[in-house]
Order: sequence, then C-alpha cells, then structure tokens
Amino acid sequence: MALNILLTIFLFFVAGSFLFAYVLLYNERKRKHAAEKKEMQRLFDQQLLQSQFEVQEHTYSVLSRELHDNIGQLLNSTKLLIGVAQREIGSPPPVLDTANEILSNAINEIRNLSKSLDKEWLEQFRLLENISLEIKRINLTGSITTSLETTVEKIALVSDKQLILFRIIQEALQNVIKHSKANKVLIRISEKEHVLYISIADNGIGYHPEQTATAGVGILHMRKRAEILGGSMELTNGDFGQGLTVHLSIPLFYENT
Repeated sequence: MALNILLTIFLFFVAGSFLFAYVLLYNERKRKHAAEKKEMQRLFDQQLLQSQFEVQEHTYSVLSRELHDNIGQLLNSTKLLIGVAQREIGSPPPVLDTANEILSNAINEIRNLSKSLDKEWLEQFRLLENISLEIKRINLTGSITTSLETTVEKIALVSDKQLILFRIIQEALQNVIKHSKANKVLIRISEKEHVLYISIADNGIGYHPEQTATAGVGILHMRKRAEILGGSMELTNGDFGQGLTVHLSIPLFYENT
C-alpha cells in the first residue's frame, strides 16, 4: 500500500515537472517569437522609412535640375536681355541697374538652392562643408544670422549617413526660418565617447511642451532620420536667448569615409 502511494506521488511529481518544463519552454518560445516579430517589424519600418527618404531624395534631385536647367536659364536669359537694354539705352535709369542687381542675386540664390537639394553635389563634400555652405546661403538672404561652432574636424560617417544627417540639420534650419520668428541661429557640434552631439538653437518664439504630440511632418521626419542613424533627437526651450533648441545624438562607428 505504501509502495503504491509512493509510486503515485512519484508519478505526480514527474508529471508536474514535465508540465512545468513544458510551460517554461512554451513561454520561452512565445517570448522569442514576440521578440523576433518585434525585430522584424522594426526592420520593416526602418526599410520603409529608408525607401521613403530615397524617394524624397529623388524628388529633391528632380527639383534641383528643374531649378538649374529651367528657372535658372530663364533668369539668365532675362539678365542677358536687361544687359542688352542697358547698352542700347546708353545711360540706363537707376531702376534698371537695381533690377539687374536683384536678378543677379536671384540667380545666385537659385544656383545655391539647387546645389543644396542635389544629392550627387552634396556627396562630393563632407558634412561640415555642406553645413558651412548652407549657412552661407541662408545668411545671404539677410533675414537671419546663422553661425557654427564646432570642435570636430572630421565626422566618422559614410557619405550616405552624412547626407541623412545634413537633411536633418537642413530641415531644422528651414523650420527656424518658417516658424520661429528668430533672427539668430547657432549650430554647435561636438564629439564625446564616439557619439556626435549637434544642437541647433534659435532665439525665436519657442514652443509649448504639449505641442510635441502634434509635431509637424518636418519634425517627425527629422526624428525618423535620426533613428535610422541609430541616434535620437530631442527638443527643448531656452538654450540660446529664448527660442527652441534641437538636440541630436548620433553614434559614430568610425567607418571608412
């Protein structure tokens, strides 16, 4: 009788242990499946974003060519006609000289804007060079003063990633011009422990924290681009005068550039 009881207890123990092990195995497989599914979703989302940005880059390139080949040529032809008129008149009125000067400025602005949109043109240069050229283009408009402070001489990212990072900075500057009512922008770049830190600060009207939930498409694109680079983007108020500051943190892997 005692033997039967012991045998029954043993069988219950074995069955319980088997059931416990099966539940553990099932939960582990379920956890791994959930993790794999989440990783696949993350990779899919990243590839989808990458495709969207590639389409956007293609659109920028088309727009760049249109600006250069069509609008640029029209403006150059107009400038040529003004020059002919000035020579035929002999002593052209000051308003014609002013119109010619304004047209020359417009041609230069169209040329610089065309270059800033052209992926192939931008990839010829390093990120810091492209930022400097963008600052020069913005400052030529006279509406806002933009400056750069950097302790970094070379940024360890391949050209494709440098272009993505440049688009983030470019979008941030355009947001300042369009929305901030600022007259000054300061870009700071530094590196610490293989992480690149970039801030774009303006002295404009800033923003209210509750507005971040309904951030514009431009800000969302900036954040997604930062995520593609394995980094992050944050917005804060008041680092420079008042206004808004965009903070970027991008890991560097010292790839062959």
